[in-house]
Amino acid sequence: MNNTRSNAAIWYARIVVFLPLLVPACVYLLHVLGLVGPSLVLGILVGSILLAGIPYALFAVVALAFLWNRRLVEYTRWSVRAPVIFIPVLVLFLAWSELLGRVRDLLEFCDLLLVTVPLVLLLGYAYVGLFYVGVRVVSGGPTKGVVSDASTPGSATPAA
Repeated sequence: MNNTRSNAAIWYARIVVFLPLLVPACVYLLHVLGLVGPSLVLGILVGSILLAGIPYALFAVVALAFLWNRRLVEYTRWSVRAPVIFIPVLVLFLAWSELLGRVRDLLEFCDLLLVTVPLVLLLGYAYVGLFYVGVRVVSGGPTKGVVSDASTPGSATPAA
């Protein structure tokens, strides 16, 4: 991959870290402007930013600070881990902020997890999929050497 495409792909990866905040905000703006009517998708996206917007913004800033000077392959590796890593951050925020009400016992905490974890994973990996599609488009084709590091042992294809 040439240097210009590589730089574009890195900047794309840096911007896409904020996709879970940008997409719901844009969809809500389209709704306010009357271009999108009420729907289940609108409700889920706006609900996601209302419940998880603050902790995700903090999570994204920390992740971006950690990944800033790293190669694109590190962004792709961490993108797969991010939804799983974000779950405890969100659960702690919801319990601490009492946004969903006071969690009084372990059963209520498990109820919170029962609803939160599947939604976080579903939306999180949907954004990861968008990230991978975008990396492929921005990098100009197959992502060999971008998604996986060809310099690591065991990742090179054996000679025939």
